[in-house]
Amino acid sequence: MVTPAWTGSKCQPIALDDIVEILAHCVEDDATTGRICDVGGPDVLTYREMMQETARVLGKRRYMIPVPLFSPGLSRLWVSLVTQLPKALVAPLIQSLRHDMVARDLWLQERMGLAATPFSEALADAVHAEGLAKEPTVRSVQRMPLPAGRDAEWVAHEYARWLPRALGFVQVDVEDQVIRFRARGTRHTLLELTFREDRSWPGRALLEITGGALAGRRMGLPRLEFRTAPDGAHVLAAVQDFHPRLPWWLYAATQAKLHVWVMWRFGRHLRRLAEQSPTA
Repeated sequence: MVTPAWTGSKCQPIALDDIVEILAHCVEDDATTGRICDVGGPDVLTYREMMQETARVLGKRRYMIPVPLFSPGLSRLWVSLVTQLPKALVAPLIQSLRHDMVARDLWLQERMGLAATPFSEALADAVHAEGLAKEPTVRSVQRMPLPAGRDAEWVAHEYARWLPRALGFVQVDVEDQVIRFRARGTRHTLLELTFREDRSWPGRALLEITGGALAGRRMGLPRLEFRTAPDGAHVLAAVQDFHPRLPWWLYAATQAKLHVWVMWRFGRHLRRLAEQSPTA
């Protein structure tokens, strides 16, 4: 590969999932109204370094020959040809590559307490996501009442407190930040959830699915997350990017129905607490 001078410019790539989290936060945070916010990941890299890391993750080996020319016309033609994007879109992007694109102030991410995803991890997730369309992926969302004065983070902790006494046929062990579902009378872990404090805040709590016999291949960030709804009176519980180990037909007939039943019971529990709590 012949790499023009612009491949030496610096940039600060950020994961798509992090961008979505930031946008969701801005919807609910009045302090962001009317402000301009720079965002960025934890790594500052040149475009050449990004390409080299991409080749490594793809298992490819590419020799790169730097040349001192910026060559915007040639780069614009090449990118348009490879990506099939219109020249009107590609041209201003190519022109901007001569400048470093590094965040000046990450005040918003610091306010959120968001630990941005490293470039190598985000890249691996993006590459692996190419195969997701060929494999069944679980996405399940339930809407439940939220007791007055509570938030999504409280709901996640209440879920951990409620589970052990709610499921008689499955043993649930809660230790520190980890929830383990076991076949009763055995030490065999069926499913393991780990609370990710670094990716949670009051309006959103993330429980990463980190293992267990029922968890299939790990692609992306399999998780159960709770989010405070914009009305402040409900919470959303969502399973995202989970790949079951069971054949899909068997999962749909068993584990999926069990999950919906458990969340329905937990919703009833929250409704009782909401009815007992004073009005906000």
